[in-house]
Amino acid sequence: MLDKYVEQPAGNETDANYVVSEVDVQCAEGWEKFGAKCFRIYAVERSWPQALVLCARYGSQLARIESQRENNFVGRLVSRPQRNGPANPRTDFWIGVVAQRTEDDDALFLWSDGTAVSRYVGFWQNGQPDYRTGACAKASLAASSNLQWSLDMCNMLLPFVCELPACVKGSFFCQNGKCVSQSAHCNGINECGDYSDELNCPASHKDTDCLKYEKGESGKIHTPNYPSQYSASAKCRWVIEGPVSSRIHLTFESFETEEFHDLVTVLDGGPAENSSVVMATLSGSKKPGTLISSTNVVVVKFASDAHLQARGFQAIWRTVSVSCGGVLKAQPYGQTLTSPDFPKNYPNGLECVWKIDAPRGQLISLNVEDLDLEAPHDFLIIYDGVKPSAPVLARLSSSISQPQLIVSSQSHLYIYFYSNFAQNGRGFSITYKRGCSNTIRLNNGVIVSPGFNRVPYPNSQRCVYTVELPEEKVNQPLAFVVNSFDVAEDDRLLLYEEAEGGRALHVGDGFSASARPPKSIFAQAGTVQIIFTTNSIRNALGWNITFSTNCPPLVTPKLVSLSTKTSAFGTKVTASCPRGFEFRTGRGQMFDVTCLLGGKWTEDHIPDCQPVYCSSVPQIANGFASSATNVSFGGSAKYSCYDGFSFPSGKNSEEIYCTDEGRWTPTPACKAQTCPALAPFANGERILEFGDGTGYGTVFRFECAPGFRRTGAATLLCQANGRWSFEQPYCKRLSCTSMPRIANGEIVMGEHFEVGDSARIECLPGFRSVGADSLRCLANQTLSDVAECRDIDECAEGSAVCSAQSTKCINMPGGYHCQCLSGFQPQLCKSTVSNSTRQLFKR
Repeated sequence: MLDKYVEQPAGNETDANYVVSEVDVQCAEGWEKFGAKCFRIYAVERSWPQALVLCARYGSQLARIESQRENNFVGRLVSRPQRNGPANPRTDFWIGVVAQRTEDDDALFLWSDGTAVSRYVGFWQNGQPDYRTGACAKASLAASSNLQWSLDMCNMLLPFVCELPACVKGSFFCQNGKCVSQSAHCNGINECGDYSDELNCPASHKDTDCLKYEKGESGKIHTPNYPSQYSASAKCRWVIEGPVSSRIHLTFESFETEEFHDLVTVLDGGPAENSSVVMATLSGSKKPGTLISSTNVVVVKFASDAHLQARGFQAIWRTVSVSCGGVLKAQPYGQTLTSPDFPKNYPNGLECVWKIDAPRGQLISLNVEDLDLEAPHDFLIIYDGVKPSAPVLARLSSSISQPQLIVSSQSHLYIYFYSNFAQNGRGFSITYKRGCSNTIRLNNGVIVSPGFNRVPYPNSQRCVYTVELPEEKVNQPLAFVVNSFDVAEDDRLLLYEEAEGGRALHVGDGFSASARPPKSIFAQAGTVQIIFTTNSIRNALGWNITFSTNCPPLVTPKLVSLSTKTSAFGTKVTASCPRGFEFRTGRGQMFDVTCLLGGKWTEDHIPDCQPVYCSSVPQIANGFASSATNVSFGGSAKYSCYDGFSFPSGKNSEEIYCTDEGRWTPTPACKAQTCPALAPFANGERILEFGDGTGYGTVFRFECAPGFRRTGAATLLCQANGRWSFEQPYCKRLSCTSMPRIANGEIVMGEHFEVGDSARIECLPGFRSVGADSLRCLANQTLSDVAECRDIDECAEGSAVCSAQSTKCINMPGGYHCQCLSGFQPQLCKSTVSNSTRQLFKR
């Protein structure tokens, strides 16, 4: 029974009473109970992320220590000797706190399940938490079994503490961390969710014969009834667990299932299935190869349908212990460090740390001779120090084409290797030794000062690099390219042919900050010794030099010329053909070749030259090629024009040539004979039917405007002699000839009355025109409407001059008459007749 208790606040956390009711709780085997939690110490060393993964595989998480009593309990727990633990037990353990950097250069603290927690909750060492030292929390065992927390680099390999909730006493513990009622065990129902409550049950249920949990170092599994047919609708599951640091090799001795319908799925990881990955999905009759896990747990699942069945499978499994890492002592001679199983593929799911130490003041040289990793997921990190918080000298992944030299800046190296849970490679092989003097036997490579580009080189060192070409090229000279050079004033870099004391390749007493080396340095020998000495006070970032053997002399055909005979590394040579020639391979008249690392030219063969060829003789419009010599450089072709065409130069023929660039000179143009430009065409339209308006073959058609008649040819042609076939026609205006007579009036017009002209109509006195007072000659040679002259009724209009007392006005054609009234005599009333009437009577 749990007693009631009051938890003490952790650090500066708010006081809170946690009262646990009187309920019996318990933990699974291997777990230690405190309050309502279960804790377990894993002595196997992992990085913080991988420790979190391993906890999750058993349904737990990294320890979430929330009170002083819990902290003290875990402290007592980790101080106990661990079964199968190391001889010198560790005092540091990962716990479930991690810090994340924020945008304001601060840190956010989280429990391992992702929930936020105050940085002031915890039992931190003085000066902690300091996220500059790392991001993951470790608990260190202090005096009196107290745990003090601090942040460290997350890829440190440490043991760790997992936790999960305790179960009510009498519960069944599922492998995924859940608790179910004891009555759920072997009841034929998957209440745990991972079938762990139905594993290894008596064969009283349909599928319990193939729901198994096996733990050990080897074993055998098979489908029900094997080698007879398995049953329909089978649901089988085998959970195989080996020691924590082991890997499981699963080999199928026989395999036969209904293809595409009855499936075998092999999972790597677990027992919790949500933390595992699929290694393989198998079906059919093809026997798979041996499967190797990346963890110590494999889950094999088999599902069949209700239709066809087959013999099934039988497989054997065994565990293989995997170990790597350690503390190494660098000696004056080279020793070898390799990945597990090298040169075979390394196992998946590895985390290895090697620490290499040398006597104080001595450096460590690493020669990475072979590297084949699955990039970018698998990698090797080399730190310049005793911990992963030290500067990174190199992060290696993928593969290398040649050995790589790395020199530390101090007497310790920390090497971290990680492989994920998927693909893998052959691994790596590294030779290590103490000191910074090295002999490099390669055709080409890179030499760097200790700690180059990561940390300043150390003081008071004398490093000797001897560069030797392999035996087959020992007589060839070497070339060096200085990629970077940053040294203190009192430090020197010396280069000698053969050995110290040989022909000096440096100036004065060596290259220095004031006497910088040239970009390229050329030796005449196949062995060069480089000596780098540093002072005891100042230092700098160092230098980086690429070396390579020279390339062999270029073999060239007779016509090919080279810009230089030099064949040193980095030299660019231009190969060219004489004027009018080009390379047979289509490279043009010239191209560049460069001497690359290792003494290889970018082009291993210089082709011969051939004459430059132009295209076939081009055709021209309105002319033809009358003769040609050839279509190579210097060849020519002559042209003539067709009748009616000529060259602008006036020559009877023109000539073009094939140039040294493989192009013909511009082709001549045959221009047509031209006729003189025609004068403007009035009162009509001149239509261009063909040609350009003046050239040979030009045709014009002429049309007159309405009211005009063409005089001359309807079309004109520009002839080969440069003359028009006819004179240009013109459009003559039409006339109106039938003029009408107008009663009591006349038409006043000029000598000719042509289309568009107007004539005036004049009426006799006493008459006026009705309608237009003029008429026009229309385009169809008819007249517009003709007006008439009508008599003016002066009496009605009141324009007559008659005495109203004695006369009466009587209208007359063209005038009027004043007639005496009755009682009046003509003597007294004068009778009047207008002049217009008199003129009318005269007519």
